[in-house]
Amino acid sequence: MYRVMIISRDADFLSQANMYLCRMNADIRVITLSDPSKIEETLETSLPVDGFVCDHNPSKIDAFEIFQERVRKKDFRPFIITMPREDETVISRAYEQKIDYVVVRDRPIMNLYLDFTSKIVVAVEAWRIKREREVNERRLKTLVRVASMHNFSFHEILFYVLEEAVTLTESKMGYVALYEESTGEVTMQAWSHGGMEACRTRDRPLTYKLEEMGIWGEPIRLKQTVIVDDYNNNVSKAKRGTPMGHVPLHRLMMIPLMHKGKVVGTAGVANKVGEYSLSDQNQFVLLLDGLVSIQYERLLRKQAQETEQKLRDVLNYAPIGIIVLNRSLKIVECNTFAKDIIDMSSVDNGSASPDIWNNRFIKTLSEMSKEIAVSGKAEPREIRAGTDFLMRDTRVLMNVTSSPDKEDSGFIAIIEDITMQKKTSSMLEGILHNINILDQKIYKNMSEQVDLLQNSIANLKAKPEQSIKSAAKAISYIRESIDFVKAYRRVGLLDPEWQDLSDVVSRATGSFSEIPAEVSVRVDGIRILADASLHRVFSNLISNSLKHGKKVTRIKIGYRISKGNLTLVYEDNGIGIDPEQKDRLFSGKITETERMGLFMISSVVSASGMSIKEVGVPGEGAVFEIYVPPSNYAIH
Repeated sequence: MYRVMIISRDADFLSQANMYLCRMNADIRVITLSDPSKIEETLETSLPVDGFVCDHNPSKIDAFEIFQERVRKKDFRPFIITMPREDETVISRAYEQKIDYVVVRDRPIMNLYLDFTSKIVVAVEAWRIKREREVNERRLKTLVRVASMHNFSFHEILFYVLEEAVTLTESKMGYVALYEESTGEVTMQAWSHGGMEACRTRDRPLTYKLEEMGIWGEPIRLKQTVIVDDYNNNVSKAKRGTPMGHVPLHRLMMIPLMHKGKVVGTAGVANKVGEYSLSDQNQFVLLLDGLVSIQYERLLRKQAQETEQKLRDVLNYAPIGIIVLNRSLKIVECNTFAKDIIDMSSVDNGSASPDIWNNRFIKTLSEMSKEIAVSGKAEPREIRAGTDFLMRDTRVLMNVTSSPDKEDSGFIAIIEDITMQKKTSSMLEGILHNINILDQKIYKNMSEQVDLLQNSIANLKAKPEQSIKSAAKAISYIRESIDFVKAYRRVGLLDPEWQDLSDVVSRATGSFSEIPAEVSVRVDGIRILADASLHRVFSNLISNSLKHGKKVTRIKIGYRISKGNLTLVYEDNGIGIDPEQKDRLFSGKITETERMGLFMISSVVSASGMSIKEVGVPGEGAVFEIYVPPSNYAIH
């Protein structure tokens, strides 16, 4: 269909043109206008016009003036000038201003209107092709723009695309709604600015049940485009009118939004001046399909990124070490646990061959990979790794990773920290050993004391005074042994607790009825996280000084802090300790000659996560230093 407006003050020409143009080409529809001042009014009230034919008769009507007015209004529809006789000046001027055609009427009628119809068809079709190309270019630019809107939210992109869709289809308003099949609900997502401004309905629900929606739900139900070119006279059974105050509807085009064959929503545009064409439908569908695709791609990309991040978090914070190496044994992935175990400062970021890495742990992995290459598997290995400050015992398993095409094959090493396991095992072995030795020693000593007690009772009549003293000594020893066993059983049983060091030392000194030596204590303001039996360390140290120091007259208990490290210092002025005995004082094991007091000290210090060492000079006195980790003390 070609609708053309013919403008002329020549009534005969208007009548003739209306008759012949329609006869020559049934697809041409003519709108005649004798008053140029009513062009705008006629354009607003009549059906859409595809082009203009304007009579040029300067004394009555100036076609060039009308053409320039259309250009000022950015109306670039085809424009044809007609005139009674040929005028080279007019033709030249029309060519300069890029007017489509000039038709001279001074010739036979049939020839004239054949020429007229062909020029109208050619001009309109050329204009439609150009406009279609411009619309396609604008749609593509819109999609490119949408694809680059990485920092915009979905609704910001949605509003932008909707406004572009309204413009491309020459509509007055539009909307987009999403559909959730599981709930049967349609949720309004966006109205175009034109729709929001024109609509005066106060209560506009955002969510609708599909089963309760009228013609608006048809695109979802039918899964196809629905076009209503005369809304008021539409007799569809699905139509249920519009709410009070809703913007009046004349024309309506609605499409389903599809993703992978499933309806995910609907969109519509309304109130185009002319009928919605196949081109309008195609532009609308392509633009909204592009939006849906981009949005779902963004969602999938976001989900993939979130999933990848979760997997990386699991990898990084897994309670085992994981190292992934490629075929060249270069590190691809190395989680936090593994980095803490391996001294990565000696690993050249995995860019060099493991054979030249200055790292015992990594060299072991290289050896295991060669073992796999030969036998197809590698036996688990136990490796002691770490830094001088933190050494760990680890068990390493290594296997091959591969892809279906074998191109990305490599190795994966799983590292298990067995430090506590080995420490616990060693501790249990030591405890069992100590309990065995302790049991034997206490049993032997108590048996001796029971024999002594029996002899004392047997000699009570013959030597009453000596027997009573001997029996009392045996009973005292038996009681001390029972108290020791009772106290030792509590060591390490409960979690360490924070204790004021001055209270701990006071409790230790208070356990003696009398201390025949000057005791100097300087430990105020220090709190220690240690086993509840910490006071026994100091009471046993004092007891050993008094029993074995021989000439002890002064005992000092203090501390020093150096570079954040705390050292508790116990010293006396006795005879000191023989160098040969220093190394086995706190071995943590009881021998036949080991004193039980020293064993108690060693057990409590170890259970508290600390260490003890004797550093005194023989002949000048004993000096015991207890090393406390930074995490186990506080200053207040």
